[in-house]
Amino acid sequence: MRSLAEFASFVREEHLEEYAVAELKLLDTKTIPLMKLFAHLTADQLKEMTVMSLGQFLNGFEKGTAFEKATESLRKWNANEIPGVSKDSIHPSDLVFVYYVQKVSLLNFLPLFSSDPYEIIHIVAELEDYYSQIQDNSIQLLFKLQKEAEDNLIKKTKELERSNDDLQRFASVSSHDLKEPLRKIQTFADLLADTYKDSANEETKSYTNRILISCARMERAIDDLLLYSKVDAKKETFVKVDLKKLIKEIIDDYEVTIKQKDAKIVVEDLPEIFAAPSEMRQLFQNLISNALKFNKPNIPSIIRISSKLEENKNKISIKDNGIGFDEKYTAKIFEVFQRLHSKDQYEGSGIGLSICKKIVEKHQGKITVESKPNEGATFSISLPIIIKE
Repeated sequence: MRSLAEFASFVREEHLEEYAVAELKLLDTKTIPLMKLFAHLTADQLKEMTVMSLGQFLNGFEKGTAFEKATESLRKWNANEIPGVSKDSIHPSDLVFVYYVQKVSLLNFLPLFSSDPYEIIHIVAELEDYYSQIQDNSIQLLFKLQKEAEDNLIKKTKELERSNDDLQRFASVSSHDLKEPLRKIQTFADLLADTYKDSANEETKSYTNRILISCARMERAIDDLLLYSKVDAKKETFVKVDLKKLIKEIIDDYEVTIKQKDAKIVVEDLPEIFAAPSEMRQLFQNLISNALKFNKPNIPSIIRISSKLEENKNKISIKDNGIGFDEKYTAKIFEVFQRLHSKDQYEGSGIGLSICKKIVEKHQGKITVESKPNEGATFSISLPIIIKE
């Protein structure tokens, strides 16, 4: 069975110009700041440059160095080490979109390379693994840049506004354009799995399943990324929110999960607060979902939600008896795409607690956590009694 490296070699040797034309044609359908850097080039010059760039890109696959080269390009961009290119002239969302265009354009040549469904599935799986890692790196870089802008809020207000605009634009691209190839790959994988379900060997079935799982995981990450980006942009009027009633509704939504895990949720007296209702729902939904998810095997979950008045603030606590974690990872769990467990152990995109932190800070509050391994965790949210919108 031939590999992605052999497919890359085939495209480079026999269809490189066609590949360049296909990429440029797709890039031309979108307006991204990155393309302004090449506005001074003629069509032939741009094509020649693209052919050379894609040749090096495909050569990386042949030699097994594609990921390292892409990562190094990201590092050089972030360090302003690309000659003639300012860091501010290229946005992380542009880079992600270019990777997407490279992938979609490359997949067009797969039917010319092979008609063997097993071989196609194998190559697509390799390609998806590569782009998943590159996209994760790019997305993390985007949020790193946003954090840098936030740390310099007073001196760099304009940069922060631009970063937020970039995030909104990237979220829009993610939720629409980036879902398109996922849907196509998922459809083809479903079709192949159904067509060859009786004749496919176990290795092929495994590849097909990996593709479908990868697509579903990426779609969840894109949806969560969009949700994360909307927290700051969303302008929702603060009104009186009955937290006890709200949490009861969330518990009703999790009725099936609660029964499956033999969980017990105790809700004590909770205050009415002035807040954005949908954001409060998202906040407590994420925290209750985590408390149910990270339970100890074969031990019924007990979750207690309580509140007290502390220094003129409402302190709401969500305590569980789950697996807990070492508190040295406290800062890490609130960062975007940071996880303490593998995706195979526990589902999720690694954005949930980042969303919680963003919502709490938007409400001028603070979220903290206390935990020990195998002794559960207690998340505490402190919100001012009067919130200035």
